[in-house]
Amino acid sequence: MLEECTYLASKQINFGLIDRLGGFMEEKARGGHKPFWFIIILVAIWLALFCTDIYAVVIKGRSPIFCVETCKGKDHYVGLGYSYDIYGNSVGNEYQYALYVFGKMVKCTFTN
Repeated sequence: MLEECTYLASKQINFGLIDRLGGFMEEKARGGHKPFWFIIILVAIWLALFCTDIYAVVIKGRSPIFCVETCKGKDHYVGLGYSYDIYGNSVGNEYQYALYVFGKMVKCTFTN
């Protein structure tokens, strides 16, 4: 008798768990919050790349890491949604740059 009661109690617990998981699986099948989190992750990755390149250009005074040089010799680098025009001054050992984000100039340190 005791074995039957524990068997029935375990069946009820299992069915309750399956019902709860079934609702969770249905919400997951509908899509839930996937597009929202996907966009948040993409923005976070883009910000990490962008900040790394800013650090390389502004602080370290070298070419950006995650950009491609488009015109050889002209020091124009293009990243995902941003670009740099870089000019290294050999006399003052200064590194001048212009930063463009989505085609708009954000910062320019050119003196001439």
